[in-house]
Amino acid sequence: MCNLFNEVADLVEDCEEKYAKVMGRLQELKQELIGSSIVCGSNMVSGSPNDSFFTWR
Repeated sequence: MCNLFNEVADLVEDCEEKYAKVMGRLQELKQELIGSSIVCGSNMVSGSPNDSFFTWR
């Protein structure tokens, strides 16, 4: 997963519009995962829903 995130980051590094699009979709995905009733192991997300980064334990 980290490799894919790095590839996407490389694709958007020179364009604020693309960066904003990716960050928006990641925030949406984060909210979807937080709201999911499925809990897998210890991959719980901590922090507030408006955090800019994922925090994994």
